[in-house]
Amino acid sequence: MVLGIYKRVSTDEQSNTGISLENQEARGKELAVKMGFNYKVFSDPGLSGKIPFNKRPGLNSLLNEVIDKKIQAIFVSDLDRISRGDIIQTTLIKNILKENDTKLFDLNGEINLNDINQELLTDIRSLLAAYEIKKTSSRIKSVLEQNAKNGKAGGGSLLPFGYTKDKDKKLIIDEHESEIVKLIYKLAYDGKGTKMISSILNE
Repeated sequence: MVLGIYKRVSTDEQSNTGISLENQEARGKELAVKMGFNYKVFSDPGLSGKIPFNKRPGLNSLLNEVIDKKIQAIFVSDLDRISRGDIIQTTLIKNILKENDTKLFDLNGEINLNDINQELLTDIRSLLAAYEIKKTSSRIKSVLEQNAKNGKAGGGSLLPFGYTKDKDKKLIIDEHESEIVKLIYKLAYDGKGTKMISSILNE
């Protein structure tokens, strides 16, 4: 029997929770050794669990091998590695596993999808994940909206060229970059096109 070890972590999750791809793979290999399975590793580093499985190369390849009967069991450290907050995606994946008699394991052991009680718990976990994502998204949008009303710049390092942030996170003019902005306007006023202005700036 071959165990497909699926590992995934988005950049934000990795920085916030410390869940590493290496740790997920190590846990899967431990299970393979314990169960006497061969194994194959599938990975989607930096991809969100909200992305459809057919757009995640690692998971898509894993499911195709399940359908082709090359993989008979799957390990994920947690079910949200497969799908996070998308009930339709979760149901589609679950049906593929059930139709191909594929065993599913997580850190707590085997999840029997043919057991109505375990399947119910799986569905509840997916619903809770969907709720948590929507709640977090709503909270973030609210904070961003309030920051915008207060004149604060958005998070991250990407700011409009010619501006920087002060200690209160409000946009202020960057004196050095403002000279370049003025030059761009002058060149445009003198009739130079965007390609010509780009060449002048690069030189």
